[in-house]
Amino acid sequence: VFSTPIPDDTLFRKLNLCDKRKIVVINKIDLADKVTKGANAPQKYHNADDEDAEVMYKRTVTVEDAVQNWRELVPDALAIIPMIASNGPDDVGVNTLRTLLYGGPDVPAAFRQLGRPIPGMFLHGVKFIDDESASKIIPTSPPLYDPDTLTDKTERFFVSEIIRATLFTCLG
Repeated sequence: VFSTPIPDDTLFRKLNLCDKRKIVVINKIDLADKVTKGANAPQKYHNADDEDAEVMYKRTVTVEDAVQNWRELVPDALAIIPMIASNGPDDVGVNTLRTLLYGGPDVPAAFRQLGRPIPGMFLHGVKFIDDESASKIIPTSPPLYDPDTLTDKTERFFVSEIIRATLFTCLG
């Protein structure tokens, strides 16, 4: 895992100033064994090219290192979840994130599927996240669209797509 946060980024600074609950997702953990720990690779990154500048972030090559690095960068994150999103809904990390955001059912079981907890995976002093805590992450709100609404596209859009497809078919 070559975890490369950008702490001097404006969005990243706003994230840390925000008082909302945060969840960090570390993707592509399947590539951890492909990252070399070579001596030539820089281990710490500085702002711009100034080697004397403050270290902005560290290079991580294991999932455990990445979790620790993100825990330092976003200390108030509720959870740090490793996953392989390219595996789709069958990935345990994807399933854990979905269960956590839906508020259950059985959030602790979803986290157990990830295996042994990685130090720093949860907020300091938290051993697991229960269904009640998970249900408070995203508040319930009224529907944004009418239940009969299938899409936000107009009839004109669909007619133009049908015409385009017919032309491609007929003209080859």
